[in-house]
Amino acid sequence: MDPAARVPFRSPLAAGLLLLPVWVGWSWFIQDDAFITFRYARNLAEGHGLVWEPGSDEYGFTSFLYTLLMGGMFALGLPERLGSALLTVAGYVGLLAGVAVLVRDRLGDRAGEAPLAAVLAVGLHYTVAAYASAGMETSLATAFVVGTWAAGLHRPEPSWRTGTLAGVLAAAALLTRLGTAVVLLPLYLHLTVVAVRARRPAGLLLATAIPTATVLALLAWAQATYGQPLPTSFYAKTSSGWVVPQGLGYLAAYLLAEWVGLLMVGGLLARLRGAPVTDLLLLAPAATKLLWVLYIGGDFMEFRFLVTVIAFVYAWLAIQLGRRGDVLGVRLLATVGAVAALWHGTLYNHLWLRLNGVETQALLSRFVDDPDTGWLRTGEVLGELFHTGSPDDVHVALTAAGAIPYASRLPTTDQLLLNSKHGLPTALPFAEQAGHRLRVSAEFLDQQGVHLLLSEIFYDCLGDELGHPDVPFELRGLAIPVSEECNLLAWYARPHPAIDAALARGAIREVPLPPPEAHAD
Repeated sequence: MDPAARVPFRSPLAAGLLLLPVWVGWSWFIQDDAFITFRYARNLAEGHGLVWEPGSDEYGFTSFLYTLLMGGMFALGLPERLGSALLTVAGYVGLLAGVAVLVRDRLGDRAGEAPLAAVLAVGLHYTVAAYASAGMETSLATAFVVGTWAAGLHRPEPSWRTGTLAGVLAAAALLTRLGTAVVLLPLYLHLTVVAVRARRPAGLLLATAIPTATVLALLAWAQATYGQPLPTSFYAKTSSGWVVPQGLGYLAAYLLAEWVGLLMVGGLLARLRGAPVTDLLLLAPAATKLLWVLYIGGDFMEFRFLVTVIAFVYAWLAIQLGRRGDVLGVRLLATVGAVAALWHGTLYNHLWLRLNGVETQALLSRFVDDPDTGWLRTGEVLGELFHTGSPDDVHVALTAAGAIPYASRLPTTDQLLLNSKHGLPTALPFAEQAGHRLRVSAEFLDQQGVHLLLSEIFYDCLGDELGHPDVPFELRGLAIPVSEECNLLAWYARPHPAIDAALARGAIREVPLPPPEAHAD
């Protein structure tokens, strides 16, 4: 029997599938931005609609479908971590299934171990496994993208069946993340050329009409509901400046995180020397995504923008090795995932907490779940102190707009404008890291009637001290106990009876601030 045609599950690689749930569990985490989605979803489940807080008209969530699904999870009574896990792990499984189908379809009867090797290489990649959790829609969006490509390329030209399937999956991808259009575009260009040549447009029309109508309906609904067609983050993050160097820094950080795997991939590419270069179409989504990353300046979260790139590059490599019947190369490809994951997920993840502005999984997780200074615990304490459910509750302004607002349930102004669209006209430049271009003005904070100001999240146990920011109102410093060892440091900007009562009974205490002239803002 041809070695390339062996039954995959009799392969020694099949045992590697047992590593996938282990590795997903090892890399499990949740990050602050997930709680923005959770807040909108919880409000939906509680009957307030898709709003930042009851009565608001903020459009701060970036994944319509994922937020709806999370609202369903809350309506079923599931806690946010379990509900999001069910969705994101389903996305991870769907992504791996899509990769397997993509490779199997391209190789046909000679697929052999290649689909299994691609599944292991992608599934064991640390970033892919990490975003099987995180509370984010990354794995779900990528699963729909890969599924669209698999459906679109299933036949030489799209039939009405494959066109319908591709259209539905593309619509789901776009509803999960509008930015997936970047990696779907090459497929649709290819399908257009194929349909024109074959003079069979039915499949193409269905594949195109379904997502187009879906997106137009979403934009119209958003305009009618929020007064704008796109989430506020689009307007807050879009930059007119030259940010390609930031994008290059993002990719450079990835090279340091994944150099072991990239070296191994380079070795596998060397094995293809002299072989015909086929299936370049499958590298098109990786190329368009990389160009988009450079255009927007990268990101600051554990390489989430590269999950799509990883999936298509490894699928392409598995196809090339499979076409040559290179059994050893195929098995080495599976090894790439395991070896690279060990470096990226252990040593790198803990050696560098932030490199070129990119925060590792360990740092993102610590921000939220640290027992002393975690933002989720901080939000719970603020809620216990000040939440009554009244619109007149203590109003907090802060930059970490996820876990603290979610857990506290307090009225909140997002200082980075993801959920503060009314602050856009007076916003100020802020470009310390990719993904955040603007910051609300001090005048807007004053208009909002902010009581507690958390421009940065400071804790005295970390050696942090409160300065004196340039704001048009008087400030006092507060120390709010969040653990036995640590106090949250906050600015008291506007009097509120609940804060005064907490001071009077000793639940919180006042701390001195330096004179305004001693602080260089």
